Amino acid sequence: MATSKSNAECKMQNAECSGGAGALPPSVAPASGGGTSEAREPPASPPPRGRSSGLGGAGALPPSVAPAFGGGTSEAREPPNLAASAAQPRAEARNCQTVQPSNCPTSVCGGDSRRIRDIPTELRPREELKRRGAGAMDLEKLLAIVMRSGLPGQNVTDLARELIVRAGGIEVLARMNHLDIQALKIPGVGEVKAMELEAAFEIGRRAASGAAIAAPRKINSSEDVFEIIEPLVRGKQQEFFYVLLLDAKNRLVGQPVHVATGSHDRCPASPTEIFSPVIKRGCTAAIVAHNHPSGDPTPSRDDIAITIRLVDAAKILGVRLLDHIVVGRRTDAHPDGFASLSREKLVSF
Repeated sequence: MATSKSNAECKMQNAECSGGAGALPPSVAPASGGGTSEAREPPASPPPRGRSSGLGGAGALPPSVAPAFGGGTSEAREPPNLAASAAQPRAEARNCQTVQPSNCPTSVCGGDSRRIRDIPTELRPREELKRRGAGAMDLEKLLAIVMRSGLPGQNVTDLARELIVRAGGIEVLARMNHLDIQALKIPGVGEVKAMELEAAFEIGRRAASGAAIAAPRKINSSEDVFEIIEPLVRGKQQEFFYVLLLDAKNRLVGQPVHVATGSHDRCPASPTEIFSPVIKRGCTAAIVAHNHPSGDPTPSRDDIAITIRLVDAAKILGVRLLDHIVVGRRTDAHPDGFASLSREKLVSF
């Protein structure tokens, strides 16, 4: 019996060592080939994403209730809608620019002004001109049509309004050249727009002057001369000297002739420059006129001195010099807006 028991024990030990039917499962096998056969727990591996901790296969959770990260609790969470989140800022910006820009932050819109396309059709400058006519329109909308375009966040009507205000009024703006307009440094009003505005104002001046002398007219007074010359020199920042050519019946011959341009306070016109067109056209009389950019039409000493020289030269040439008109603005001393050296008896003609 003792011998049989010893043989059985040896067989069991051999089976355990050789990994036979009696071998321990891997879950309780020793970590290394040698040493004790004490059972050890294998290190836990992190559960796969989208599955509950420590479970796999049939125990995996559906994506709708998977945790946000690989480990941790298996509490159900709704995944964020990334497409909707990305689209929301774009929708807000779009609404800000086109629906109610006055309530939108300037960081999105760039300003409180609506674009022309967002203004009702009947209130847009060009459509309003078609519907009502230019004579019934506001000044800034007429100017907006000339300027044509504005800036992002500032439509052209608002830009035209800003230009008028910054210039100090439309009368001052009309007297500016393109460099003066650029000097205002208004965004959206560059060199091209400034030149277009100067050209438009000059067309208006010439059209006003041409309408005044469209038909041959007889010059009966200094007021008639003022009506012809004032549109030509309105807004000028230099002195411009003109001569009006007249026939024997004091009727105007052609357009006033620009003979000289001076500085802001003097115009060095010579008798030769002034009477040359008179002789060429065979005219028998003339009237000279110039402007004072300061707006005060009071004749200066230089004005009186050159007029005396012109009267003397006219007598030699056999031409009648009838008057010298100084154009400015209406003042207390000159409520008509001009001075006549003949009417004020400053020179004997």
